Amino acid sequence: MLFRSDPPTISAPSTVSSPSSSVTFASALGNSITVEDLDLGTNVVQVTILVTNGDFTLTTTTNLVFTSGSGTHDGLMTFTGTLAEVNAAFDGATYASNGSATGAIAIQVNDLGATGSGGPQIVQAEIVVQTLGISNSHGTSVIVLPNNNPANSNNSIPLISAEIGRAHV
Repeated sequence: MLFRSDPPTISAPSTVSSPSSSVTFASALGNSITVEDLDLGTNVVQVTILVTNGDFTLTTTTNLVFTSGSGTHDGLMTFTGTLAEVNAAFDGATYASNGSATGAIAIQVNDLGATGSGGPQIVQAEIVVQTLGISNSHGTSVIVLPNNNPANSNNSIPLISAEIGRAHV
């Protein structure tokens, strides 16, 4: 009798905020992204990352095999690797905003049915990213703050922004 395959798991924060235009994910920072699979052994998983309003860069691409993207400044990437290789790639990975204050990182992990019965096991996670310091096309920083104007009749929260220019000496 063949045992049923355990699905992989993704540990990641559901929301992160940053005062700059990028976010680094690392165990040392307490916001790591990790993948586990109890019965995978040394088999590989397939990871797909889809980013909205920014791009994603892995810390390392050593021994990862890419079918989409390169692991550097990608909005979409798909690759395979062992759990150790995937977790090394995530530890220190960065999200960089494309100028929007809110973005998202969708991560899908497929164990490719490597062990047990039941075929491939697939899990997904999403991280909402809020960046407060957004770079604009002029290379200056933009800080977005809520506009708490009580005269706002439609109950939306409009945003105001202030551009911080470069000092000229």
